[in-house]
Amino acid sequence: MRAVEIVPEASLIIEVVNTRYGQQKRLLDAWPGRTAMENWLRERGLIAATDIVSDGDYRRAIALREALRTSLRRANDAEAMVEAISTINHVADHTLLRVQFTDVEQVQLAPESNGFDGVIARLLAAVFTCSIMGTLARIKICQNHACSRAFYDGSKNQSAVWCSTRGCGNRMHARTYRQQKKAPT
Repeated sequence: MRAVEIVPEASLIIEVVNTRYGQQKRLLDAWPGRTAMENWLRERGLIAATDIVSDGDYRRAIALREALRTSLRRANDAEAMVEAISTINHVADHTLLRVQFTDVEQVQLAPESNGFDGVIARLLAAVFTCSIMGTLARIKICQNHACSRAFYDGSKNQSAVWCSTRGCGNRMHARTYRQQKKAPT
């Protein structure tokens, strides 16, 4: 199987959504508080050492991350999808982006602001770019709800449902098998 190259915009979306995944004992939360988020953003060079993330910024980022997770899950819950899209649009309303030509045939959306607002703008620009490129459909949320990691579906027919067939896929198949064995015939 050949490796699929993931565009940087998709990597950013996946990395942000994966700042929190799993449940209970297997919960990973890279942003448990404002300071942790600030450090995470600095480590990745997304904000300068002097930039500060306010409590409001923190709440906005968490809301955006969870709205992206809901939209990437592509659930049949229409109410949740409407709320997620509303949240994304609300955050986007307060974001400054500009069209930037990088070449005669290459155009991108670029943040107009620095600091935390620039990070949010860059993330929304990545979502837009992936949508236009058709790669947003390949970013999915693992259907093992105990996991819920974002992953890039590199399969030819875009039919992957788990972040890992060896991990989550095997767990889900074993769970289904055990449930079928318990069920009365």
